[in-house]
Amino acid sequence: MAKVKGTGILHVVKALRVRRNHVEALLPERLRIYLEERILHASWYPAEDLVGLLRTLVHFVPKGTANAWWWMGEQSARTDLSEIYSAMIQKGNAWATLQRVPRLWRLYQDCGKLEVGVAGSTRAQVILTDFPLAEEDLSTLIGGYLREMLRAAGSEGTVKLLSSGGAKGSRWLIEW
Repeated sequence: MAKVKGTGILHVVKALRVRRNHVEALLPERLRIYLEERILHASWYPAEDLVGLLRTLVHFVPKGTANAWWWMGEQSARTDLSEIYSAMIQKGNAWATLQRVPRLWRLYQDCGKLEVGVAGSTRAQVILTDFPLAEEDLSTLIGGYLREMLRAAGSEGTVKLLSSGGAKGSRWLIEW
């Protein structure tokens, strides 16, 4: 079973707790424990629980948001990359920042392999394999996270989800 580090689930749980009165009716019963239990930064939690929590949180994304999953990825990156993982950003250097993505992945996930490859002088491809939850919604969220990483590095690049799920995993094309 895939696991996610407590740091990866904590902000989602906090956002749900703020909306507790509205969340309880939407949250599957098996996940309601997260509204009560303390989340430990260094502990590992089932990744499928994170996806279930995100599926509830998506109901509270601001109206008019073009893509709720993308937006949640951007918000998550803003929080992570301005706080605990700010060292992952190389200001003024999109390529150096992207090269740190596999290391960042391993800080959050206990499975899946994420690789970054050169696709041109200002293009890269990010490939996620062997991750059982690489479905479209979560892949879109990761795309938003990657886009926010570029912004944090000072680049106004683009991130395009090329494929998600299945035997080939997920792939993103990044240009800056």
